[in-house]
Amino acid sequence: MKALIVSYKRGRHLIHPRHAIIKVPGIGEKARAQQLVGTKVVFTTKSGKVISGKITRPHGIKGLMRARFVKGLPGQAIGQEVALSEKAALKRVAKKSEKKAPEPKAKPKKAPASKKKSAPKKK
Repeated sequence: MKALIVSYKRGRHLIHPRHAIIKVPGIGEKARAQQLVGTKVVFTTKSGKVISGKITRPHGIKGLMRARFVKGLPGQAIGQEVALSEKAALKRVAKKSEKKAPEPKAKPKKAPASKKKSAPKKK
């Protein structure tokens, strides 16, 4: 499975080259991106150097994800492809689809509390 490096995690004054924002084609919503959290990511430079990382969390509501790499990514990595570990991704998606939400337990109704009228305060 392939993904595209869109940008680094960054703020107004600071860039974090170890944290990349990636986009996987076909994932367009936060719920589907959440299923890939924990999947291993591998970026290979043109010289053959391998930088590995993993998806840590979704980024926004449009299906982007944040990945944390062991070493910082070079600037040339933006716009390049990364490889996702398909086995881990498919297992994670399968496990989450098998799990069903637990049924809510019925809460016992409490008897209404009697309201006591307090005597007016004397001055």
